[in-house]
Amino acid sequence: MSLRGSLGVVELVGVVAIGLGLAGCPDDAVNKLTDAPPLADTPIDAPVCVAPTGAGTMHQSITAPETWTAAASPHVIPFDINIAAAVTIEPCAVVRIAVAKTVTVQPNGAFIAAGAPGLPVTIDSVVSGMPWSSIRALGGAISLTHTIVRGGGDRLNTLVAYAGAIHLQTGTLHVDDVEIADSKSQGVYINGPVGFDATSKDLRVHGSAGFPVHVYARVIGSIPTGVYTGNAIDAIGIAGAGGSVSSDQTMHDRGVPYHVGSGMDGGRLDVDSQLAGSVAVLTIEPGVHVQFPPGGTLNVSVAGGPTPAQGALIAIGTATNKIVFTSDQGAASAAGDWFGLGFGGTVDSRSVMQHTVVEFAGGVQVTGSNSCPYPGRTGPNYAAIRIYGPTATQFITDTEIPQSARDGIDRGWRSDVQPDFLATNTIAVTGCKETTPALANNGCPATPPCP
Repeated sequence: MSLRGSLGVVELVGVVAIGLGLAGCPDDAVNKLTDAPPLADTPIDAPVCVAPTGAGTMHQSITAPETWTAAASPHVIPFDINIAAAVTIEPCAVVRIAVAKTVTVQPNGAFIAAGAPGLPVTIDSVVSGMPWSSIRALGGAISLTHTIVRGGGDRLNTLVAYAGAIHLQTGTLHVDDVEIADSKSQGVYINGPVGFDATSKDLRVHGSAGFPVHVYARVIGSIPTGVYTGNAIDAIGIAGAGGSVSSDQTMHDRGVPYHVGSGMDGGRLDVDSQLAGSVAVLTIEPGVHVQFPPGGTLNVSVAGGPTPAQGALIAIGTATNKIVFTSDQGAASAAGDWFGLGFGGTVDSRSVMQHTVVEFAGGVQVTGSNSCPYPGRTGPNYAAIRIYGPTATQFITDTEIPQSARDGIDRGWRSDVQPDFLATNTIAVTGCKETTPALANNGCPATPPCP
């Protein structure tokens, strides 16, 4: 509290006391006045970073450990460099990278931007508006803490979808309180087997010309907490040609949809361990929306027939926070935009869909199943959800299937065990709500039911 404010309180109390006839009352009077609060100490101004004014320090490829200080800023990278030792960047230090240049962190190398709260490391362009390319890990470590990254992402000679201001191919990536702004491609692009480390958090990406983050499916669960809005595509991109979800992963609710495919590589997402006797489990949190381009699909195991599934899907939403699988066409979305979900092999006992929505799916497919054919129908029984392998349980419940181009659920297995999926699901389609599986001996009714 300031001195002026304290005096105002004292003066007001004195006036009130006189008005009540209490001036001069002893301390133990019934209506004793309380003492005025003590004066607060004046806060000391917090330290702030000062913009560098000198010529700074020029850097070339590094083979021995270095520390880049604020006093020696700006640290200028005029051409492509390799880092093969630890580079530690202190709070308030400024790094400037020349147009179209790349910093590559090699094995045994580390790029450690070690800012502090309110005292960030800043990584920017040498010339404003002329983007640098990327800070790229090829076996080394990138660690960004309390760091601002601006003006990178020049795609060079590749497609926009396959570049990022921060690019992890092999190595490790850690972020904590990091802002990535105005990338000319993605904020972060990961096209390798390792994603963000487990302690990463508070990543904020805005102004990117593509996705805020674009990753391979196998590392989708590593996306940290953060804010991912204000980009050309406000979604987390999953590479459509980036391999399967081959180990347990979770699609966390990060405030934006997940988009399967980059626009350059199709829209297929497989959940499949690809190892005999092993099952990869994809868990999706309540509230997550997953978008698919035309012809896109989610395949939970690609096994055929009665072979045990090598993938499982756990998608459990809530009545007020459903998981949504949908088209990426926005307001122009229509029935049949994308294929839908497929469950291959004998459905794993862990698979469950509850309080989910599968909309605008059921696109025309040429692959068949073991469900019974319908007289007069051309082509297979394609549907929003296709179950190719036998299942003994109704593992899909409280689910909505609107706007499918043909059927809702294709019960496309061959077995005498034929659970019904109509009880708790809401299916509004142009074809059958569910198809009829063939019996174990491949027998079918002359006219299969079509509810």
